[in-house]
Amino acid sequence: MNTKLATTLRKMVDLDQKAVQKRQQKGVVNKRILKINTEKIKEIVTRYGWPTNSLVGTDGSKNAWLIVQHADDDLRFQKKCLRLMLSAYKKDPKDITLMHIAFLTDRILTNENKSQKFGTQFYTNKKGKFTYWPIRDIRNVNGRRAKYNIGPLAEYINSAKSFKLVPIKKILT
Repeated sequence: MNTKLATTLRKMVDLDQKAVQKRQQKGVVNKRILKINTEKIKEIVTRYGWPTNSLVGTDGSKNAWLIVQHADDDLRFQKKCLRLMLSAYKKDPKDITLMHIAFLTDRILTNENKSQKFGTQFYTNKKGKFTYWPIRDIRNVNGRRAKYNIGPLAEYINSAKSFKLVPIKKILT
């Protein structure tokens, strides 16, 4: 395992999560951190390929996924990473967490203004209600979620009810 790379990914996620917290609690979006993290994860992916569980450990791979999940200003890169994750999964299913594939798939679909497949992405609607993006074939969503080791949609929606998001007040670029 590449512990140095895993540590780098953890530090990147620490910055990411501080930015996410500030967005959620104070309405401040820090695009600088997202941009720095996106550029750095691109360098990592170019050098090592996708940071798999065997390369950086389960936490390291989760951290890489989370950084890419938040790289919304680079849809092309998100798609590339999804392809790399799928390829790594086909090679060795233990090397990728299936749930991360589902979440990134939905993130890409919602970034393209398409209906999501797994019901993992939420937003605040015009009435200020935190709700999920439209889901394709919602009757069968729980079956898809189960195949990717994600709990039922109703449980996910229930846990999201307590989530409060402050409206965006400032964007740091």
